[in-house]
Amino acid sequence: MDLTFLLVTLILIIFLFISYLLRVIKLSTPLLLIYLIFCFTYIIDNETSKDTIIINDDINDIHNIKGDSEIVDNSFVQNNNIDGINEEKSEISKPVVSFNPKPIIIDTNLINQKEKERDNFSGNEIKEKIIVNAKTDEDKISNQLNLNEVMICRGVYKRNPIKPGFIFSNNVDSIFCYTKISNKGPKQEIKHLWYYENKLITAVTYNIKTSYNYRSWSKKTILPSQIGEWRVDIIDDEENVLGSRKFKISSLNNAF
Repeated sequence: MDLTFLLVTLILIIFLFISYLLRVIKLSTPLLLIYLIFCFTYIIDNETSKDTIIINDDINDIHNIKGDSEIVDNSFVQNNNIDGINEEKSEISKPVVSFNPKPIIIDTNLINQKEKERDNFSGNEIKEKIIVNAKTDEDKISNQLNLNEVMICRGVYKRNPIKPGFIFSNNVDSIFCYTKISNKGPKQEIKHLWYYENKLITAVTYNIKTSYNYRSWSKKTILPSQIGEWRVDIIDDEENVLGSRKFKISSLNNAF
């Protein structure tokens, strides 16, 4: 029997004893009714709990049976997979391995020769590119600048040369180099290089603006002792020679 049932029965007996002592026996009637109702409900609850226990046991048995069947199926599938893998392995042919492999011989001389040829080819290609670029730059500059006229003279008046010639006496105070240059591009630098006996004496630098026929000149003082061959070279800022003019300084007696 349950502990609660015993406890309720004990309490009922106590209440009945108290009602007897107090001589209130009528109060015992509702207590007995309540006790009977309690007993009835208690019996019904016990029967339903037994049924639920039986049902739960049946369900657990069913799950156990299913689990066993799944274990059997999985083991069967695994065995089949293992057999299939073993059959595939047996079908794959084993590689043939040589017990005496031949060594690989590399000709280092051939590799070094190819590397040298490649380096020489790349070096020559770079040199050719540099030469081509230099030529294109020179062509651009030469196309922009053009020396139309150059002469050596005694002076310049109103932007025109005076007494040009090729032979001058050593009593002249100075000599002029007069040029006409066409410039199709932007402003550029021009130099007059004065040579005496193939030695550079003076370099005169000036700028030429964009012009169809830009007139310019440079001046050089001539000493009486500087008798001999002279030359003036006209170059651009890239030291490309646009033109040159030779002249001679002679003594006063041999000038004419």
